[in-house]
Amino acid sequence: MKVTVQLKIEEDDIVTVDEVSCIERLSFSEETIGLQLKEAKEITSGIQKIMIQHQIDSFVKSSRKCPDCGKTLSVKGVQFFDIQNSFW
Repeated sequence: MKVTVQLKIEEDDIVTVDEVSCIERLSFSEETIGLQLKEAKEITSGIQKIMIQHQIDSFVKSSRKCPDCGKTLSVKGVQFFDIQNSFW
């Protein structure tokens, strides 16, 4: 049995589907029924990474326009930083 976990994000008219994880079970026993802790953490971490990236992209896209006139603002510099959370 193969289980694929996907995250579907709908924003305005754009639909994005990202694969989060794929779990394959060749045999069934008491130990392999349901999710194992490692698999659950992998799925949660994958969802967090994809969701945060989409939220950042949306925020940057929306903040590039002037709230008063709607004109695209110029970029005055680029800075990179790491975001740390409990999932990675």
